[in-house]
Amino acid sequence: MNIVPTQRPQSQTIVPSPPAADRHDWLNYFDPTAALRSVVAHVATLPSTTKTPEKHTARVYESGLKYFLAYLSGHLDDLTHPITLYAVQPMIMPSEAVMVDYIGHLSLRGLAASTIANKYMVPARHWLKALTKQRPRVTGEERNKIDDYRASFEDALKVPAPRKQTTSTRSALYRHGNRLTTTQINDLFALLSTERRTLTRLRDTALLYVGLTSALRVAELGRITLNSITPADNCYEITVRGKRNQVDPVAVDSTAVDLINAWVSAWNEAVNYDERQITPDTPIWQPIHRSGKPSEIDEEYDPSTGLSRQSLSRLIKRRTKQALGVSISPHDLRRSYAARAKEAGIDLSAISRQLRHQSIATTQRYIGDPPNPAAGLLTNYVPIVVPQAS
Repeated sequence: MNIVPTQRPQSQTIVPSPPAADRHDWLNYFDPTAALRSVVAHVATLPSTTKTPEKHTARVYESGLKYFLAYLSGHLDDLTHPITLYAVQPMIMPSEAVMVDYIGHLSLRGLAASTIANKYMVPARHWLKALTKQRPRVTGEERNKIDDYRASFEDALKVPAPRKQTTSTRSALYRHGNRLTTTQINDLFALLSTERRTLTRLRDTALLYVGLTSALRVAELGRITLNSITPADNCYEITVRGKRNQVDPVAVDSTAVDLINAWVSAWNEAVNYDERQITPDTPIWQPIHRSGKPSEIDEEYDPSTGLSRQSLSRLIKRRTKQALGVSISPHDLRRSYAARAKEAGIDLSAISRQLRHQSIATTQRYIGDPPNPAAGLLTNYVPIVVPQAS
């Protein structure tokens, strides 16, 4: 007698997993939503930021875990919903085979091995660990079933992250980021000086100069007020609230203060009513209309807040793109400061103090290892004579 194999119904999932992985009855015993709350509690302890040297930011964790849950529930076609929605959807049982297929799916998207490991697998593993710690109240044969499910989760945890196909000893923070050369910095300000003296030119020149020489972060740049600038020994200091409420002052030279004063004086002279005046407590960077005149007050703008972080970022990128053909982010100004300061011979501890790093190792990554192929040539230092054949 010929036995005709049973046709398995088309699964709603997008993973080509074996039949055992398509089982949904594990959801009768384990709670994916409770596991998600455990991960969210962990995420709450992480730095909440966008573009910083930290790899595991809250935003990265949340987006990576959201993608994994959407993958298990077969809803990758729509990732616009809150992460909690995907945790209550029926989903396949996570197993070793599912994790292997998941990594393969991410690889087919063209993602780098480091991105798969850090952004997608790390939060998924936190979620799996939370599942293994759950203890459903069951007896008899159901207990054996629970043990099998938990073993499946543990096998999924053991699936290794993909390895990089190529490696490098160069710092990732040097590879990913731009550092302006001294020539580029001078070209940038030379081009600005050719523009006619307008509010836009005065503001942008002061902003870029302060950003490069102070190495302040973009949010810190936005908080500068006249009161935050105080005289110090042979320089000035700017003290603003920084990362994780850090309030260490940073040094700036007299040129930076002169540029700020020139901008503030021109602005206050241009506005004809007190509400727009830059006072000692007002953020100094203010929006300018395309005509070069002060922007009007409207419902969306509060003079007491100044330019937003996003506006400052766009301004810096636009200016560097026009002058140098490359878009520089505010954080690239910090990298540029570190690289040029080290090149000028400034002590590493002084550079680290200006950047307000807790570790010298972080400062060294900002400085990076600029490419210099000839630096390792032995013949540059040792004369080796090869006799010419007669």
